[in-house]
Amino acid sequence: TKRRTESKKRLVASTMTRPNFVVIAPMTPESITMDESGTRPILSPVDEAADALDTFNHPRFRRALILKALEAQKSDKISFQIPAARETHLMEAYAEVHSEGLLGFLTTVWTRWEALGEDGRDPGSSLDLGQEGTKPLIPSNTMLPRDAYQRPSKNVMGQIGYYCTDLCTPIMKTLLNELQWDSAIIQTAVDKAVVDGALAYAMPTHPGHHAAKDSFGGYCYLNQSAFCAKLFQSKHGLDKVAVLDIDYHCGNGTASIFYETQRC
Repeated sequence: TKRRTESKKRLVASTMTRPNFVVIAPMTPESITMDESGTRPILSPVDEAADALDTFNHPRFRRALILKALEAQKSDKISFQIPAARETHLMEAYAEVHSEGLLGFLTTVWTRWEALGEDGRDPGSSLDLGQEGTKPLIPSNTMLPRDAYQRPSKNVMGQIGYYCTDLCTPIMKTLLNELQWDSAIIQTAVDKAVVDGALAYAMPTHPGHHAAKDSFGGYCYLNQSAFCAKLFQSKHGLDKVAVLDIDYHCGNGTASIFYETQRC
């Protein structure tokens, strides 16, 4: 098609010259405050509390370190961009990547968890790290691998056991807002790569390579690399997209999403 041909021409043209390196993130390096030593970013209380729930990755702290390191390069080829607005329609945006059930759960779970009230929230499903307010929701059981007859509960405490693949990935108050920003970051990065021929470096809070079509886990909620690949194909008409996962752990979610297709 004409759209596919034009997309390919722009990508090929971008490889003929040295393209600009554009970093897409929810903040710029200038907005990050460092400690007195100049080596450690100082997170906001909200980000620090959220990072405490993921002691393996500390994604917000790690992102701040990377942004400051890129800033230190002082290269006129590196620029930083914040998406114009966060994506609020996750059900529609990720329809080609995740199931309606998983998307419905992730976009409503915190509101429904909070609405249960203190008496309605089982302590076994609450991650208590001494924080104030509503404790994060944590799986207290998991049924994977699922049998064909199993269905998710109507209660969030049962649903998280259906959709989550482990007993450690929490649902916290900031999650939905972060996922909305993540979606906007990926969409902006794809457009910069195809339309502007830039080398786009997307920095979402939750990259998500363990998130499969109908499940999440491993501190991954929505699969951003799969979302990126689908955008290249459905929005810009590319035939095949390569996903290179350099994480220490297998990107099992990404692999499962594309397992039965030859287009990725």
